[in-house]
Amino acid sequence: MLLARGTDSVQASSEALRSLFDYYGIRDPFDVLLMPLRRLRKWGIAMGVVSSILFAWCAVRKAMSIKPAVLYTRDIYTAWLAAERGLRVVFEEHAQPKRRIHEWMRRRLLRSGNTLGIVFISHALEACYKASALFGDGQARTLVAHDAAATSQVRPVHDATKVDGRRLVIGYVGSFLPGRGIELILSLAARLPHLQFRLIGGTLEQIRGPSPRAIPANVECCGFVEPGKVSALFDGMDILLMPYQVHTTTHGGVVSTQWMSPLKMFEYMASGVPLIASDLPVLREVLVPECNGLLVAPDDVGAWAQAIQRLAGDCELRQRLAASARADVVRKYNWSVRAKTIVEQLAPHLATP
Repeated sequence: MLLARGTDSVQASSEALRSLFDYYGIRDPFDVLLMPLRRLRKWGIAMGVVSSILFAWCAVRKAMSIKPAVLYTRDIYTAWLAAERGLRVVFEEHAQPKRRIHEWMRRRLLRSGNTLGIVFISHALEACYKASALFGDGQARTLVAHDAAATSQVRPVHDATKVDGRRLVIGYVGSFLPGRGIELILSLAARLPHLQFRLIGGTLEQIRGPSPRAIPANVECCGFVEPGKVSALFDGMDILLMPYQVHTTTHGGVVSTQWMSPLKMFEYMASGVPLIASDLPVLREVLVPECNGLLVAPDDVGAWAQAIQRLAGDCELRQRLAASARADVVRKYNWSVRAKTIVEQLAPHLATP
């Protein structure tokens, strides 16, 4: 069962849950309990902490009534409180802690006999963690499980020889947050007017910002698209861009470049479309240059333009890269394999009281 925070508009009715599954494109529904707890973050950090602790208390109380074999969470408040209350916990870590209370909770969690393991989304994050004072003499087991794509997102490899006389479409899917490379894409569009650039996830107004600026005519923005509908959009694209910059930020303003494991990367790999990505150490944990993608220095516009032109002019290379990336998702980087790997590594410890 999934225990999650609901909102005023998303409650626990069966109709709301169906809408939730449709929104995320989930084909196999499962048990979900949405707890309608209002977020208090807009009243400051302190109230945000109170809100998080309240949710954790409700979630752990419900979990204790269910008596699960293990509680798996990426919420540090829930993980800490569950371990304190005697539930066995697996904590999935996506970033280093932002605040002192989060550091304190992690120290408690790492030293708790109820913590079965810590799952990191990248080897880089695990290394950062172990090198920090946080880990100390903690005895918690650790393993790395990169993020993944759903098997339902795996699509046939595009036939790169069939473009029907149209301009090749260079695609980007994701947020327009700082560090995601939108400025670089605009520069590329200006350099490569014979190609069409399609951006999914934002609007032209977001790009222009408060100061009006010229947008190349070969750039189109399609706005936000629900996660469950993104996969179908790849059918109209020929090359995908993932131009993360050295200072990539999350919605919370955290710079995550050093240890991220972007969902976008795996969705791209599953799409049947070849990808070009920034050459960042953490991305090389998954991407192999010239095998399942092309890697380019993050801020080198000329190198990006050359990589795009190379792919645009080589149908066989496009299909080979796309097929290899797709095969990696089918073999390893999908949610089913990821879950199986985690369970297999923790299973011996699950059997012990």
